[in-house]
Amino acid sequence: MGFRLPGERCLMINRRSFVRQAGAAAAAVSSGLLQAGEPLAASRDRQAGPNILFITMDQARYDTLGAAGNTLARTPNLDRLAAGGVLFTNCASQSPVCMPSRATMMTGLYPKGHGVTDNFVCTLSPQHATVQELLHRAGYHAAIIGKNHYTYRPDRSGGTKPGNVLQELPAGWDYYDMVDLKAGAISTTPDAYRRELKRLGLFEKYLNWYRRGGLGPTDRIAINPWVLPAELHPDNVVGRKTVEYLGRLPADRPFFLWASFNGPHPPFDTPEPWDRLFDAADVPLPAWREDEFGNKPPEHRHLHDSQSGFWEAHTPGERDRLLRRMTALYWGSVSLIDHWIGKALEALKDKGLSGNTLVVFASDHGDYQGNHRMLNKGCALYDDLVHVPLILSGPGIPAGRNDHRLVELADIFPTLLAAGGAGRQPNTTGHDLVSLARTGQEVREACFSEYTYLKSVRTRRWKYVHYAGKPYAELYDLQNDPHELVNLAGDPGHAARVGEMKELLILRNFESEIWPVKNPTETWQDELDPLGRPWSGG
Repeated sequence: MGFRLPGERCLMINRRSFVRQAGAAAAAVSSGLLQAGEPLAASRDRQAGPNILFITMDQARYDTLGAAGNTLARTPNLDRLAAGGVLFTNCASQSPVCMPSRATMMTGLYPKGHGVTDNFVCTLSPQHATVQELLHRAGYHAAIIGKNHYTYRPDRSGGTKPGNVLQELPAGWDYYDMVDLKAGAISTTPDAYRRELKRLGLFEKYLNWYRRGGLGPTDRIAINPWVLPAELHPDNVVGRKTVEYLGRLPADRPFFLWASFNGPHPPFDTPEPWDRLFDAADVPLPAWREDEFGNKPPEHRHLHDSQSGFWEAHTPGERDRLLRRMTALYWGSVSLIDHWIGKALEALKDKGLSGNTLVVFASDHGDYQGNHRMLNKGCALYDDLVHVPLILSGPGIPAGRNDHRLVELADIFPTLLAAGGAGRQPNTTGHDLVSLARTGQEVREACFSEYTYLKSVRTRRWKYVHYAGKPYAELYDLQNDPHELVNLAGDPGHAARVGEMKELLILRNFESEIWPVKNPTETWQDELDPLGRPWSGG
């Protein structure tokens, strides 16, 4: 095209400790910086472990990467990261929406374990220890730049809907620079990006832009061209601040940095020049079947009908043009983030840290991209939403391997703790992926995902989705029907398979039942466990 690119486990704390930590965190939010010892004191008497760079995208599908087989994708840095490490080709998100999935990555618990079951429905309890809290205790300088979006509380007016919530700062961060406006929580969120837009006199322009385009009215896709200078786009801001942080690392401790990009989450606002990177005419159309809803759960049709303003308001030609443009912008957003990932990896190399830094890349969930005649996310557990990319690269990790074993985002929690010498939390469901990458061991027969009353298990070939209290279900043969267009759950010829998958679901569901474990550093002689028995500390 002639386009040139620009050069858990749950730990409980007592009331006094929580109040002290929460107060320190609240005071630090306004500055974006938590000093060591606020709220948790870091140990200095340990041997320095590997640095940890954890990179996430929001709503990036598995097939957005060239390394994952997308021949049109332009992700040279992520592809190079995969070539130097391990790409897990069968990684499942535990939820098809943001907040439950992010809480799982940061606690190692499934949504029903940590309690964040949907966006803006439940807040993460301070009783659940998080990755940054445990790594901070192990001596790491814990930092987050970008989108938190896994814990919140209502604002002072008591509202809890998007646009009227306050993202909270969990304990354990040494450095915190929030760039989270794109999530929709724009009225009371105290992040540095918002303050910078206000200082520049651009916040009202941003608000008008967001309210005009946001996630899009039902009569069109959320294609909302960026109106501020390109350098102020959230993903450019997160990328720049990530590189700046890596250029001024603390000298006395290893670092744990979560670089959390907002894209390619809608609205599709990819800035110049990345909005011109892909020709929409080259983009394939979504996958669906004309009679697809005939034997699908009614929830699927309801989601489609809620978006009927788009699907019915355009001629087939106009609709296809918009869908292709949406995907072109989505891919452009991924390429923009890939560009900054490359800059971050260069910064590590310049400081001589590449050989002693574990890099983990993941996405919290995917996007329909028009498949099944649906947009955005939610409502179902299709692979469009729960099959996500996961890459590990760093010291001791084999290079150039596509690993086809079944892994989960819940595995990130024990992986980061093991790498940082923070130990394994009792009864966590996940596995250390660094150790797994060095062996041929199979660790699970099926992946588990859930969304409110939906529960699913996915083997390499089969996907079964159970609807609690409903007379219907889903069964897909992923080998012969990778787009999950034909529901086999009601087919008498697959009754035995449905029975087998139900049994597997029951086992995985029970395996994910995790009781909270009390913090062994606190005194709990007068406490009872959830069943009312004296606590044994085990």
